[in-house]
Amino acid sequence: MYLSSELHRKISRPSRPVVAVRIEGTGCYRPERIVTSKGIDRRLGWQDGHTESRYRIHARGVAEGSETSSFMAAEAAQQALDAAGVAADQVDLVWLPAA
Repeated sequence: MYLSSELHRKISRPSRPVVAVRIEGTGCYRPERIVTSKGIDRRLGWQDGHTESRYRIHARGVAEGSETSSFMAAEAAQQALDAAGVAADQVDLVWLPAA
């Protein structure tokens, strides 16, 4: 495909200014209760090793009682603030990836 030099210049140089972003701190929370793949196999009546070989799950955190999603997010956020050495009112953006 041929692009004229004018079109190439428009595509390769965005008209909006580039904003510098920096990650200052990260945090995570894993539930206290951990269930191994062997435990999952037993609970579901599967042959030992099925969960690990088929799904590549070795262990999984299981939230209980007060470990709500907002509680876990707040714990992870506090870790990120501590790691960055900043107070919550100094944060411009919170990015919450989830799996």
